[in-house]
Amino acid sequence: MHTGPLHVGEGQFLVRGWDRATCGIIAPDTSTAVHMHDWAQAEFRRLTLLGGGGVIRDGVRTGGAVHMDGLELYMYEVSINGGEADHGGAMAVHGELAVMDDVRIDGAAAKLGGGVYVDDSIMFLLNSAISNCAASEGGGVFTTGSASPEISDSTICGNLPDDITGKWTDLGGNAIGGDCACPTDLTGDGLTGVDDLLLVLAHFGQADEEGDTNGDSFTDVDDLLQVIQAWGDC
Repeated sequence: MHTGPLHVGEGQFLVRGWDRATCGIIAPDTSTAVHMHDWAQAEFRRLTLLGGGGVIRDGVRTGGAVHMDGLELYMYEVSINGGEADHGGAMAVHGELAVMDDVRIDGAAAKLGGGVYVDDSIMFLLNSAISNCAASEGGGVFTTGSASPEISDSTICGNLPDDITGKWTDLGGNAIGGDCACPTDLTGDGLTGVDDLLLVLAHFGQADEEGDTNGDSFTDVDDLLQVIQAWGDC
């Protein structure tokens, strides 16, 4: 683990770890782990970012772990834990484009957007999870301005007082709301495995909840993919 903040200014940057369980950046209490600014383009892979207190933008503290005010940000297999700010306890997105694939955000807090705050930006949240975050509004995600994040195959749950405030686009396969129980553990044995997969297949194409993992009261390919993606211990 390295101590931040990592300043990413104009140019292109690639930060890649071997394993997000052991590689990462720790934010100071009064700053952020990653601070993108100017016309930066950055890609982060297989890292854990531990949140701090964010940075000051227009008199407001934003982005406890990640402050994105650059051109493009791409995150793959990244975990963001903790962080506290006025806007975006874990992450504040003010740039042109943010793509987050297999990103896990947990335990952050803010006034607006406990997990993620998105302002006038294009964002894709794919195969990801935001949980156990808190805010006055938008415990999981808060969007404002023209922002309407496109979200697919993601779990946003256990955030207070709500999971999403503002506009967003549902691309399907999402599990939004609830107390973050393990929706893919259909048999209740504490893991997602063969028995859960067989249960989905047994009820495939039926309008019932026996094989439904995403809460749409229908068992279909979205549930099948969700079980495969969540394979292992809950």
